[in-house]
Amino acid sequence: MKKYFYCPIFLAFFIVSHAQHFDAPVSLFRTNDGISNTKPSVSQIYNNYNELMSHPDTSLNHDKKMADRWMRYTFSKFNILDEYNYSNESYTSAIESIYTSPLNCAVVDPADWISDGPVSIPTGQTGGMVTAIYNDPNHLNSCLIGTLRGGIFSTTDGGINWTCVTDLLPFPVLGVKQIIASPENPDYLLAITGTENIKGGVIYSSDGGVTWNKVTQNLPQFYWIDFHPSISGLAFAATKDDVKYTLNYGLTWSSLGVPNSYESVYRNFQKIVVFENNFFVSNFKEYYVDYHIYSASFSLNSNSVSISWGNELSQSFISSNFLRFCDFSNKIGEKIYLEVIDENNDIKIYKTNDSGSNFTLLNFTPSQSKLIEGNANKNVLIASPNDENVLYLACVYNIRKYNVITGSYVSIDGIGDHDDYRCYQIIKNGNLDRILTGNDGGAAMIENGLAQSPNISSINGNLSISLLHSFDVHEKTSRIAYAFQDHAMRYRDKNLSFSGTFIWEGKMAMIQEDYLDAIVGEDTYYGIYDKPDSPHPIVDGILGLPFGNIKSCSIKYRHYPERFAAGFGNTELYPYGKVAMNRAANVSEFSHITTSQSIGEVAICERKPQYIYAGEYESGQQDYRLFKSTDDGYEWTPMNPLVYSNGTPISLSLVLDYKRINAIAVDHIDENIVYIGISGTYEENEQIVDEKFRVIKSTDGGNSFNDYSQGLPALPIEKLLTVESDNQLVFCATSVGIYYRTNEMTRWECFSKNLPKVEITEMEYNYCDNTLYVSTYGRGVWKSIVNLNTDNSFKEEISTTTTWNTSRHLKNHLVIKNDAVLTITSTIFVGKDRKIIIEPGAKLIIDGGTITSECGSFWEGIEIWGNSAQTQTQGHQGTLIMKNGAVLENAHEAVRVWKPDDWASTGGIIHATNSFFRNNWRSIEYIFYHSLTSNNNEIKNKGYIADCEFTWDDNFFRSDAACGISLFHVNGVRIYRSKFIDNRTYVATWTNRPIGIKSIDAGYSVIGRYASPTLPQNQNQDAYFNPNLPYCEFKNLEIGIDASNASSSFPFLVDNSQFENCGYGVYLSSHWDATVIRNKFEANNNKPSAMPYMKQLNFNWCSGYKVEGNVFNNSTFGALGCLVYNSQHEPNQIYR
Repeated sequence: MKKYFYCPIFLAFFIVSHAQHFDAPVSLFRTNDGISNTKPSVSQIYNNYNELMSHPDTSLNHDKKMADRWMRYTFSKFNILDEYNYSNESYTSAIESIYTSPLNCAVVDPADWISDGPVSIPTGQTGGMVTAIYNDPNHLNSCLIGTLRGGIFSTTDGGINWTCVTDLLPFPVLGVKQIIASPENPDYLLAITGTENIKGGVIYSSDGGVTWNKVTQNLPQFYWIDFHPSISGLAFAATKDDVKYTLNYGLTWSSLGVPNSYESVYRNFQKIVVFENNFFVSNFKEYYVDYHIYSASFSLNSNSVSISWGNELSQSFISSNFLRFCDFSNKIGEKIYLEVIDENNDIKIYKTNDSGSNFTLLNFTPSQSKLIEGNANKNVLIASPNDENVLYLACVYNIRKYNVITGSYVSIDGIGDHDDYRCYQIIKNGNLDRILTGNDGGAAMIENGLAQSPNISSINGNLSISLLHSFDVHEKTSRIAYAFQDHAMRYRDKNLSFSGTFIWEGKMAMIQEDYLDAIVGEDTYYGIYDKPDSPHPIVDGILGLPFGNIKSCSIKYRHYPERFAAGFGNTELYPYGKVAMNRAANVSEFSHITTSQSIGEVAICERKPQYIYAGEYESGQQDYRLFKSTDDGYEWTPMNPLVYSNGTPISLSLVLDYKRINAIAVDHIDENIVYIGISGTYEENEQIVDEKFRVIKSTDGGNSFNDYSQGLPALPIEKLLTVESDNQLVFCATSVGIYYRTNEMTRWECFSKNLPKVEITEMEYNYCDNTLYVSTYGRGVWKSIVNLNTDNSFKEEISTTTTWNTSRHLKNHLVIKNDAVLTITSTIFVGKDRKIIIEPGAKLIIDGGTITSECGSFWEGIEIWGNSAQTQTQGHQGTLIMKNGAVLENAHEAVRVWKPDDWASTGGIIHATNSFFRNNWRSIEYIFYHSLTSNNNEIKNKGYIADCEFTWDDNFFRSDAACGISLFHVNGVRIYRSKFIDNRTYVATWTNRPIGIKSIDAGYSVIGRYASPTLPQNQNQDAYFNPNLPYCEFKNLEIGIDASNASSSFPFLVDNSQFENCGYGVYLSSHWDATVIRNKFEANNNKPSAMPYMKQLNFNWCSGYKVEGNVFNNSTFGALGCLVYNSQHEPNQIYR
């Protein structure tokens, strides 16, 4: 036997996942006697599964992949009562109850979900499985597709724009097996719905698929429908139980029974083809891939159809023991083709021209490449309506156009080609064969199959139906890495450009901070790998080995971004569960849990990552299903705590029973707060019960749990996600919706508005843009702003002398405590709205280091706290020292010399030399502070800023900027040889440009020349502006210096500075004792376009001023030199 039937080493099963048949994709598991037609036990399923996954034979990789999908997406939904009593009926009922009544929500849903793709992947299809397709022959630009898990989509513009037409229906339309039109009315459609887990039903549309209704009759699972070619309203259906017919276009159905030689084990009628007076139907065994073909003749009476079953015909087409696969083509009048594959993988094509009275074996054998992998979910056999000698055939690889006389063929290539063809429709468009097809990459079209070199093109447009096992969003850049099913892995940047492909298909995706090209886990059996052309050391060694058996999505450590963890199953090399992790950068290893068979979900406490929780992947009756480590995975403790529901305790092993831990989440700060999500559904007395044993919560580190399911439906919990916040916000994903809860709430509430009811495979919260992202199994990625309270007051503290000399990501407030000194020589990335606080007596030294934003938005900045009642000594005030090229950038308020709104906290000290302030809304803010001697004499402020640059460029986050430095009621701050320049090119409004220095009631000096009386050699203190000497520079600003007084007369000095193309060079209002000497005011044609003219030096209501040795230059665009308004009575001087 081939491996498609039985591998005597360990396991017998073959995956059959049909476009027409989604029920039980694992056709046969080995039972104790090796192989049989009986239902295997739960234990046997797991034993067989583990043997398969740990087997080193690489030829079994496809089987491993399909088995793993079935375990994750199907078996985990089953309600298992005992070893032999399991089904998905409870899951179907729970899903249907969600559709027939509103989600169980008590408050207004705050979510607003929108699709985030992926769409338009270059040189490839979307990556989603299209399982049904219909093209209106009268409107060729109108098309409907049915998807594996996402519903029905419609386009009216030839595939440029697609819209899901089934999202808002009051019944589930997820998987779609077939869409078929009535022969006499192409606007009347029937569609078969259902997935592996949801029975679905028959729906109909009378308006070409714009609106849909459900057939209300209680029906078994349908697999295929075919209308009678001439009798209106008559159609036949192959179902799970029997063959049925309808006389009223599918609104009601009646049974035609089963063939006389029918065996009960052959439950699934798979496909049916109807002629004028007879039909053919195929079926196969429930636990074994063995197809039969039956014929029947029928006649129509007044209100019923009578039938006469013919013989079973399989042996008429093969000479071997049984038929491994068969498929019918479309009908062309009385002609169809029949494809059969026997147990030896011999392929034959038969043809009938007389409705099946006679079948003729064609004298050609199609190329067997991948055709032997055909099944009812992965095969297209298409007869040309224009050329009786042309037959189109595809399975895994591209469609081939055959000449059935010569056997010659042409491969139909193009961007629409993708492995695994699932469905088709062919239209006779004049003398052209127009073919629409669905494959695992989406929807595609062949405009003319009869062309000499036909081409297949994608019509995916904006279609987003990707099947995603997981994904990862890079917090800072919003880059998304996708772990696609049926598609090569890629990442997409914020500008929607895609990377090249990584590996084929994926189980996990991870973007580490020091490796933005992404690290990926291939489907189950290949372990963890990086992008092939950019090797990353993390995959060297143990994680790079094949047979990795990945069981969970990867966990990134928010505060240690070089780290990760993931659950792994048992393998031939490591026959027990384990957690893959890297305790040090670029070093990967396994942490073994020898009391576990296989580890699935893993969760850590982000602030205390040595606390790790892991869940058993398998469902069964093991005593220990939860494991905990308090030492970073060196030792593990198995746990079987009590779970309390309404005060009644029950052990966790009994709560889980045959269910498994589907999700684990830990609070970010408190390692003792643990949430567990449970698979399957919950029933009592054979009735589904909401709000019980869906999520359980522990507050004592997993030693005990309480039922935490209030507000949740009886559906499986797919994922849990905690958000670091004061109210302990946590999100919960079920099969059809998202819920949220905080420690202030008594129940879960909905967070699902506009989100399709489709299974969630992963959740991520982006702290940078306050957005929740989810990946889905059939609808790509979706995102929603989180309009909830996410305030987070957590602060990290520095209490000793500390040096940071490696890159860090500061995702919380940082407090430097009294007497502590923090020196930064590296780059620090600070999260959105996070800040650094320097307490009185503390010091921050930025020595060549950089503090910048983690996100594409401002961080809050540095606060220097002081004591307004004390002098400026280090013991009383916080101190900031910047030197040697230090950088502060992308802050809202880069430095605030006080604790905002606390007027007693002023007096902090800044010493900044040779440093850079870039793209800050405001770089330095001084607030009211004066220090007096015992004789009431003013002590000048110790603020000192020398040789610094305050600049803005096109990377600035806003359109408007405040200023470089602002000063309110301080005296003595010195600003030497510094630049204030706005280099932005996008500013359209002049007033959106910043002010260089803005002051109110402040005394300070702005000096370009050296402050020391001893000048460098060959430099003289000239009477006029000297460009050969150092100078302060103010350029492209709204105002260079804006100084005004309301209640003080502190001295003000500007000496040897250049003001170029500013709206105002120096603007003084109500100022006493201002000195403006030896400066240059320049208006030239290099000005920004929005600048109307330049007022170079302006005095309004000023007195006691001295203006001397200034140079005023003007170009053709216009400038006003020195303007004086309302000059007051003190001696004033304007000279030279």
